[in-house]
Amino acid sequence: MPARDIKPETWRHILAVNTEAALALARNMARKRVCQGGGSVVFISSIMALAGGAGSVAYSMSKSALHGLARSLALELAPIGVRVNCIAPGFVRTPMFDRLERGWDAAQRDAVEALHPLGFGEAEDIAHAAAFLVAATGRWITGTVLVVDGGYLAK
Repeated sequence: MPARDIKPETWRHILAVNTEAALALARNMARKRVCQGGGSVVFISSIMALAGGAGSVAYSMSKSALHGLARSLALELAPIGVRVNCIAPGFVRTPMFDRLERGWDAAQRDAVEALHPLGFGEAEDIAHAAAFLVAATGRWITGTVLVVDGGYLAK
């Protein structure tokens, strides 16, 4: 939805779902010392936070906010051994993608897929990236955004 048409209640809802929920989760984890002795938090952002896109102002804003949240929480939670990062996926075949794709004709679909040199991603591509970040392989990574986008931002 273009910025000129979006209503405050719509962008507030998008922020609540995509950003405030992440903060509430992290806040409660820290308060209850869920990760006492170490741990890892991975937020799922989007390439739209980095590239932007016409008609995605509220979505891009909410996902960009996760980047700042992750960086600040990374510094705040490092003393208790908790790492905080984001993954910024490109277009990944999910139920949300399926709903979006239904509104495209074949040419639009092909154009969006062409933006990804490796094609559309699968949910397991993002799961593998998250597994990398939460495992010992990511033990020295915090406060960063891992782009997993099939080459979308390489252009």
